[in-house]
Amino acid sequence: MPDSENHIPEVKRVTMAHGAGGRMSRDLIRSHILRHFRHPTLSRLEDSALFPVDGGRLAFTTDSYVIQPLFFPGGDIGKLAVSGTVNDLLCVGARPLYLSLGLIVEEGFSLDDLDRILASASKEALGVGVEVLCGDTKVVERGKGDGLFVNTSGIGVVPAGVEITPENVQVGDAIVVTGPIGDHGIAVLSQREGFGFASQLKSDCASLLSLVQSVLDPSLQVRCLRDPTRGGLGTILAEIALDRQVGIRVEEEKIPIRDEVRGASELLGLDPLYVANEGKMVLFVAQKRTGDVLSILKKDSMGKQSALIGQVVDDHPGLAVLRTKQKQYEDAEHLFREALEGRKLKLGDDHPDTLETKNDLAVLYKEQGKYDEAETLLLESIEGRRLKLGDTHPHTLESLNNLIDLYEAWDKPEKAEEWRAKLSKTEAVTE
Repeated sequence: MPDSENHIPEVKRVTMAHGAGGRMSRDLIRSHILRHFRHPTLSRLEDSALFPVDGGRLAFTTDSYVIQPLFFPGGDIGKLAVSGTVNDLLCVGARPLYLSLGLIVEEGFSLDDLDRILASASKEALGVGVEVLCGDTKVVERGKGDGLFVNTSGIGVVPAGVEITPENVQVGDAIVVTGPIGDHGIAVLSQREGFGFASQLKSDCASLLSLVQSVLDPSLQVRCLRDPTRGGLGTILAEIALDRQVGIRVEEEKIPIRDEVRGASELLGLDPLYVANEGKMVLFVAQKRTGDVLSILKKDSMGKQSALIGQVVDDHPGLAVLRTKQKQYEDAEHLFREALEGRKLKLGDDHPDTLETKNDLAVLYKEQGKYDEAETLLLESIEGRRLKLGDTHPHTLESLNNLIDLYEAWDKPEKAEEWRAKLSKTEAVTE
């Protein structure tokens, strides 16, 4: 029999990556789940489904929680399940009302731990005025349940006039995040693996009811809300860019990240942008109302570190782009070089404006570690300003100070001291 007839087709299987919240999760949902369930509301894949009831609108969501350890700094699986479902309802502007609570418990699980988890879930629900109305409990054989799995579903009502959806995102909108990212993922990982470098870090696990409700007034023009859980901030931005076919530009240095999270991420080879959060929101806001929205968010204890991190743009549609500090330097360098060449041609090499541009470009070179280029331009600027403006002119002294700073950054203390002495003599003459 030919080998081709003996060939057994490879069975495609689910991997852990399919549950990580990124591209493979998206492919699993679109290629397999949505093939069989075709309701248009489901196909929107929003955090909660909206449907009309008696002239109003209800929001409905469901989520399952699997986490190890079950108890972690800042929370546990019970608090996580309630706050996560509440936040999913908030993402469509709904006022959370009721929850269901489903438990899959492994044989041998500690009843004391179960009580702690249920008490935590109850406290979180009561704290935001949400009631658990129904539930279910199943017990599985020892070794088949990882201790405890939790499923929650939630229902809320959407106030009239509130329209919060990714479909509202427009070019020009500002992108705001309500605080430092990556806390939850790094805190849980540190606890699970026994790492000490993030021992003081706590999960941001929390219901964001008061924070979100404070900015739901339609006049504030908050167009979209997303909670960056699995897959983190980076995945949320990529999804919005792809689904809306807009460009998203985010400034790296504006994204709030704690030093502990940044350090732990570097050691573990993780990118904080893709680490899970459980107590943050990403807002897309009309540009003209950004200041008002930020001011309101910062008055809430959960939003004190809210920050404007980027913008929706018409460039590179379908892509979310992170502008690093180096990219900003490169852009600025390009502009300065063009300006310098233009001024040389139009004004001459020794014109004060040309010399000013040389000085400014030199400072930019220094910030990038391009010390040789910076030195050349600063020496030219100093000599030109001396001849054109005089030894004691403020602009000449500015270039001298910049040259001293350069030599200190370049680890050339002798050169720095040599030029500091020259500066002192010049200043003495001025006095």
